[in-house]
Formats: sequence, structure tokens, C-alpha cells
Amino acid sequence: MTLRQRHADRTRAAIVSAALELFRERSFHGTTIDEIAERADVGPRTFFRYFPTKEAVLFADAVAQRERNPAVWAYERTMLEADLAETLAGFVADRLGVSADADPRPRVWAALVMTTFRIAFHLWLDSGQKGQLRQGVQRALAAAGEATGTLRRPPSR
Repeated sequence: MTLRQRHADRTRAAIVSAALELFRERSFHGTTIDEIAERADVGPRTFFRYFPTKEAVLFADAVAQRERNPAVWAYERTMLEADLAETLAGFVADRLGVSADADPRPRVWAALVMTTFRIAFHLWLDSGQKGQLRQGVQRALAAAGEATGTLRRPPSR
């Protein structure tokens, strides 16, 4: 590994470490890119050489892990998604005042949200983390709404 690559790796690691510390201290939304850059002892322009958005820092290790060991990544992702889907179904069931075991709506809605987020997340990763993940999720949710609206319409004859 060249000196330049080692320096780039250290800088990237410093940015990720600083960002994660600040996210824990102040929350994701309470942290600015300028604060991350200052904590990492780099300028904001250097931050953007390594990451296109603040969201990209959150998933920096996920991208590296996915590239190193796709099988482990797939297993961990599956387990995480299952836990999250159960949590979402419980939340929806509580809001509706129903049992997630007896009423299919909480699980259907949780699955719809999970699938929509998964699609947005993978499109965002595949694009090189360009733009904000939130915008991708909003586009995916709009597509889900359009699809459900289309399915409700009677077929034209």
C-alpha cells in the first residue's frame, strides 16, 4: 500500500470516527458536516472528497463490508431487517389498537415500508451514495403509493 493510500485511509477513518462520535453525542440531525470536519481535523472540502453526504458516513462501514464479504453482509442484513420488520409491525399494531398476530395489516404495512426502504437504500448504494438517502426513500414511497393506487382501480375493459 502506498503512502498516499495509507494517508487517505487514515483520513477516511478519522472522518467516520468523528462523525459517529458526534452522532452519538448530538444526534444525526444535530450534527453538521462542518462539525464533523472540525472534529476529524480536516476541512469541509476534504470531507466531500471522501463522502458525498452526511448519510454516506453512516453507511461507510456497511459498504466496505458488503464488498469484502457479501455472504456475511446478506445474513446480517436479513437478520436486521427481520428484527426491524417485527418492531415496525408492533408499532403499527399499537397505533391501530390491534394484535399483529391476528390482524394482517401491521405486518403488511411493515413489509411494504421495509421493501420500499430496501429498494431506496440499494439504489443509493449502487449510485455511489450520490444525493441524500432521504430523497431516495421519498421517491420509493411515492412509487409504492402509486402502485397501491393502481392496484385499487378496477381493470379497464
